[in-house]
Amino acid sequence: MSRCAVYTVKVVLFCALVTAVILSFSLYGFFSSRKSETTIPASGEMPLSSIQLVLDAGHGGEDGGASANGVQEKDINLIITQAFASYLKMTPYSVHLTRTDDRLLYEAGEENRKKYYDLVNRVRFAQQFDHAVFISIHQNKFEIPKYKGLQVYYSPNHELSEPLAKRIQDNARQSLAPDNNRQIKKADHRIRVLNSLQMPAVLVECGFLSNPEEAALLSESEYQKKIAFVLFLSTLQFLEENGENLS
Repeated sequence: MSRCAVYTVKVVLFCALVTAVILSFSLYGFFSSRKSETTIPASGEMPLSSIQLVLDAGHGGEDGGASANGVQEKDINLIITQAFASYLKMTPYSVHLTRTDDRLLYEAGEENRKKYYDLVNRVRFAQQFDHAVFISIHQNKFEIPKYKGLQVYYSPNHELSEPLAKRIQDNARQSLAPDNNRQIKKADHRIRVLNSLQMPAVLVECGFLSNPEEAALLSESEYQKKIAFVLFLSTLQFLEENGENLS
């Protein structure tokens, strides 16, 4: 490796280290400044620990979702969701996952309509929490392979769903793919979980497994962590702006 190349690598590593330190101090300052709110809230204020974040890894078990070159959507969904959850567990917020392993969420006696009851049970799981936000992680697929890009759908049932979707979409464009011109979309009846929930709720299609280049990215551990981190920062920003208005 040439001296120039070695120098370039050192500069990149140094910049990455500085960015990590700045981010660490930023997060420390953010939560330290709100410590009193977390422990002894003023009258009428809601402690941060009362906010419930429900993370939903789409598909699972017998339902692999989309697939490409032996990679299944259900597996990518779970990896990203678990990384997202690990970041959030550094915060005062309460974090809940609809699934933590490779399975569909149907119960004994519901085998005759597994996918239907899987969706019903995801909704039922989220509905048990007050002051909750629901974020579902998925991967996209289309018969024309040229299409790519993360896109967020939002529930029509809560006014804060749209600003959450917009925050994620904007941050993903800035941090993952500046050429991604996709816009957020209001979910219709075909996205059952968003159509059924009465809380801020979004579904994130992280990319297209039908696009070879994007499928390769989505299969990489580092890119999966980047998506999780974008979701993490977007959620923090959303809650900073709207957390007090969660019903």
